[in-house]
Amino acid sequence: MLIDENGSKFATATAPISTIAFRNIREQNTSEWRKAVTESTRKVTKNLKGKLEGIISIGVTGHFPSFVPLLNGKEAGNAILYSDLRVKPERILRPADLKTIEDLTGLPREIFPSLTSFKLSYLRRKGVKFNSFLPAKDYIRYLLTSEFSTDWLEAWWTGLFSNGKWSHEILEMLGLEDVELPLIRNPGEVAGELTREASRMLGLKEKTPVATGTIDGMAAFIGGGPLEPGDAVISSGSTDIIAMMTLQKPKTRNPSFYSWPYFEGSTFVLYSSTASSGLSVQFYLRLFNTLGLDIEGLTRRAAKRPPGSLNLLFLPYLQGEYAPFFSPSVRGALFGLDLTHDTVTIFRAFLEGISFSDRHVLEEMQYLGQPLKRIRIGGGGSANALWNEIRASVLGVNVEVLKVKALSALGAAILAGQSIGLFRSLKESALRLIRTEYVVKPRPDWTRRYDKLYRDYLRLSSLTRSFYRSSRV
Repeated sequence: MLIDENGSKFATATAPISTIAFRNIREQNTSEWRKAVTESTRKVTKNLKGKLEGIISIGVTGHFPSFVPLLNGKEAGNAILYSDLRVKPERILRPADLKTIEDLTGLPREIFPSLTSFKLSYLRRKGVKFNSFLPAKDYIRYLLTSEFSTDWLEAWWTGLFSNGKWSHEILEMLGLEDVELPLIRNPGEVAGELTREASRMLGLKEKTPVATGTIDGMAAFIGGGPLEPGDAVISSGSTDIIAMMTLQKPKTRNPSFYSWPYFEGSTFVLYSSTASSGLSVQFYLRLFNTLGLDIEGLTRRAAKRPPGSLNLLFLPYLQGEYAPFFSPSVRGALFGLDLTHDTVTIFRAFLEGISFSDRHVLEEMQYLGQPLKRIRIGGGGSANALWNEIRASVLGVNVEVLKVKALSALGAAILAGQSIGLFRSLKESALRLIRTEYVVKPRPDWTRRYDKLYRDYLRLSSLTRSFYRSSRV
């Protein structure tokens, strides 16, 4: 994304990256990362016509907790993704040691298989040679600046961080005491400058400042422009990132919800993510789209179907669920099928089911003590006007649809601007950069229907979870 200090979006670009998937293994080739960064940067700058000196700061963000193992500063293998679940922590440490790490980090044991810490220990036990590592976005910045650092929030999500610093106790427990650790910085500070090699690769000016940045979920929250406690942001993508600003740090051990200080002031972030919202739509297109229509065509037809999709309920648990409950084993359901349903009705049921899931998450957030005041939505899913109307009606509140959809990229740009003093605060940047495209109001007749159907959704969700807890399926 290329954007100016007043929020005028000049250009966006994307580049594909493939994932190596085999059983529980999920990896990506860092050469594809390098190619994607180069291609997308050159795409967004191609119309500047020699005015590259106008680019005054660069921001980075990336998925988490993913990392690249390094040996003497070079890749020691592919990037290992957060969704890689090959590691069984209970085979690495005793229960008492796992409890110690849980207490030191504040991270629940349920997510240990996803953490960088246990994956590094696993690699060492398998004989992989490495002496350092970098999280995904920090590896990209390392390519640009040669600076070896990360931000404190990303550090926490490695599982090697406790009480504001790297934990030597955890490192020793996992046999990683000799691993070189990145310098910890604040997200909104300059981490380095563009090297000569990187400037040639990207076609940008040498010594351009590069900000530290942060994890993609937090960057998306910043890009949504929360201003006060009770403001919630939904970033509708492959998963739905749902985060809320809170006045106090919620007390919860629920592995679906995480909290940390906001990057300024005295407020906190309450954070969660579902497992497969946008992925569910992709699944529908692959399996159910017998008409061969694109999203726009399906949406036009689905808008003519009644709210509630003729009592058809969809549970979007296609690869387990992260929030509002944590269950890797639960699976999705399409409940209530009969001969009156067609492929378009099923499509609408998918949009409604994902919206019910968002409501479920937001209700659990409010149970933790922070009333909801405002909802803003971005991400690719927010480009669908019908879906926005369904969401607003399911939630029963107005939903502000943001003009810029790529919230993580916008959040990274805001931190880049803050790092060079362009913005005095995140609040100032939100007021200057973030625009609402339109506001969706709930349709009262839809809301009445959805309120009744939501109760059925909760019952079905509970029964499905019980089935998978007791079943050997």
